[in-house]
Amino acid sequence: MSVSATVLRWGGFLLCLGIAPLLAAQDAVDSLDLIDLKEVVIRPGRIRARKDTLRYDLTEFKTEQDRYIRDVLGRLPGIEVEENGTVRYNGRAVDHYLVEGMDITGGRYNQINNNLRAEAISSVDIMENYQSKRALQHKQSSDEVALNLRLDPAARDQWMVGIGAGAGSALPPTPVADQALRTYFLNALQLGHRRQHLYTAKGNNTGDDLAGEQLQLTALSAAPPPLSSRLTHPFMSAPLDDGRVRFNDSHTLHLSRMTRGNDSQTLRLQASYTHDQTTQRRTNQQLYFLPEDTLLLSESYHLRQRSDVASLELHYEENRPTHYLTGRLTLEGKWQQSDARELSQSIRTTALQVTNRFNRVTSRRAATWELSTVMRYALLPATLRLAEGSERLGQQSFYADTQLARLHRRGVWSQRYTLGLQGEWVHPGALWQTSLYATAHYTLERGKWRTTLTLPVRLRYDDATHDRPMGFFTPSLSLRYQLNYHWRLSLHATRNRSLAELTELTPQAYRRDYRTWMLPDEVRPLYTTQSIYLHAQYKHTAQEFFATATLSHVRRQSNSLMGQSIRTDTLLYQLKGVRNRTQTDALSIELSKGFYRLRLKASFSLRGSRSTGTRLSLTSGQLQRYELRQFTLEPRIHYTAFHTLQIAYHLILSGSSTRLEYRLPLLFDTTQRLSLTLPIQPLELKLQGEHYRNDLGNDRHLNTFLVDASLTYRHRRWQYEASLTNLLNQSQYGYTLYTDTRHTTSQLSIRPRELIGKITYRL
Repeated sequence: MSVSATVLRWGGFLLCLGIAPLLAAQDAVDSLDLIDLKEVVIRPGRIRARKDTLRYDLTEFKTEQDRYIRDVLGRLPGIEVEENGTVRYNGRAVDHYLVEGMDITGGRYNQINNNLRAEAISSVDIMENYQSKRALQHKQSSDEVALNLRLDPAARDQWMVGIGAGAGSALPPTPVADQALRTYFLNALQLGHRRQHLYTAKGNNTGDDLAGEQLQLTALSAAPPPLSSRLTHPFMSAPLDDGRVRFNDSHTLHLSRMTRGNDSQTLRLQASYTHDQTTQRRTNQQLYFLPEDTLLLSESYHLRQRSDVASLELHYEENRPTHYLTGRLTLEGKWQQSDARELSQSIRTTALQVTNRFNRVTSRRAATWELSTVMRYALLPATLRLAEGSERLGQQSFYADTQLARLHRRGVWSQRYTLGLQGEWVHPGALWQTSLYATAHYTLERGKWRTTLTLPVRLRYDDATHDRPMGFFTPSLSLRYQLNYHWRLSLHATRNRSLAELTELTPQAYRRDYRTWMLPDEVRPLYTTQSIYLHAQYKHTAQEFFATATLSHVRRQSNSLMGQSIRTDTLLYQLKGVRNRTQTDALSIELSKGFYRLRLKASFSLRGSRSTGTRLSLTSGQLQRYELRQFTLEPRIHYTAFHTLQIAYHLILSGSSTRLEYRLPLLFDTTQRLSLTLPIQPLELKLQGEHYRNDLGNDRHLNTFLVDASLTYRHRRWQYEASLTNLLNQSQYGYTLYTDTRHTTSQLSIRPRELIGKITYRL
């Protein structure tokens, strides 16, 4: 028998490759090739995968210029950080954000993103199919995603304290920004396995948004229906960095403390307060395309807005393999006032809420039982002050929901049966509703397939249903196919039939702002919604490639339609008993690729949608069909050279068009952002440029160029920084948007050229 082999000799080892056919050890080898290897270098990947967990080695991604963990997360393949701080993995927002396995922020994880030093983190774990309740592990499947930050051993349980302050001025001073600029911050963190503390105090009048650090970025289970004070404050946002258009005076305080008594018990206390005063000069032109006419409404005002937001939360959790217990008590208050003298309008709203959540899971051999309750009391007084007088509005609501579930699993088959009672009382009107519901939930997991069938039935009775209960059946079906480690395909289809919530009704006429009237509803809205979602996900950790695609179709039928009547300086809206149908088709694609040798990350996203619906004119009674198409294309590049030089480029191409009896012109906008960070020891130079090309309609375009520069010097624990923003001293920004049958063009002031010096000290 003839045998050939290739043997690689490295040091004192022999590596034998290509033996054919396979022989026993005593068989002779007729031909043997020896190849000497002078050096073998084995590099572990930057991303390691084990079952449902990915681990990113941050030593391969961090640079000396990174200050906080948010700076690093945006460079990880498969992970994106949105402008509001939301962290997405492979196209999906994370459901849990942990530090050393503990959720110290309770979902307000911008506190970690913007305050935890990058140098303190050694690795980032992404856990797919994450089941947070240990009593339900291996019993109830989960599609949730958790992100966990692992600390460097030298930083664990150590206090990390930072303090900084800065001052500056506009160059030259202007009537819009005639005050001295100031900024300050203080943060103190201690993070470990058993005990975690996070304290922050910040303030500025430089445009930075501090309220964003208090945003709830993860969804809460069993959330009550949203509430509204019925009054709408004028919006201040624009499709560019909010810091460019915010003329503010903001201060925030935050406290988070979490302790772990043993491996299963945790107690978290959170308290926060944010004060924000903001001004903005703005001009809006709204063009309404009505069946009978085309009408232009204009408004120009100097808006002054003040908000105070406070919250207090106490959360206890006991998480054992045999049982799970949690209680979460939240107190929230928000006071907001906006004044526009040019409009002779002042709006004051208050939102006070007390919410309590309780959940108990008991796991036994025969079955697992779960008891959940949610209770909320809300008080929302509001006042609208106009030149002709004042109008007081408001709303009170008490909501309660209790459910008992039994889960049983045998092999690949699991069953979950839920019985619940839900009730709500709303004032004004002293309306109330009660619902008795039951849900059968079946899951079959066999091989690569997972099939889930949900059959909910609800019997609802309330004041608005004319003394007769109504029944609702909302089935859903989910299929998931795990082709292999790389590919996952899923389908979700549901049919939902529901009544409008009591808090959404308009029982009597009221004014929403200085020119908008809401008239009483003619009917109680009844909705039937059919939706189908197709989702494909791919990941290849060795090649640092991640991809996801989602195709959705949503169709809603209703027995009611919102009618509008628009006259000079007056807008009337009323819900009429007209049957209608809306439909939305959407496509989303996201790609992310890391290049190990080049230290480069490239990502790409495409989002497109097509929506159709109907508008009703209260003046003529005519129906008006519309079709709205929108798309956004976003490529991004993050490049790091020699572990120091950083280059980031972000391009946004967006377009929208509306079709009525005729098609309106396509609006096409372009946004480009380029950032360059160049270390020149012991200095660091950072240059940023932004270019906006906005289509204003009627063959008009607006180009806006914004350039920033900063110079940083670091010496031991001290850091000195000088920054110059808006070097070209641009003063105006404009954009145009389509929304169904409306065309809106806005012009607003942006912050002028500003010079700021900062000093930071870190312990």
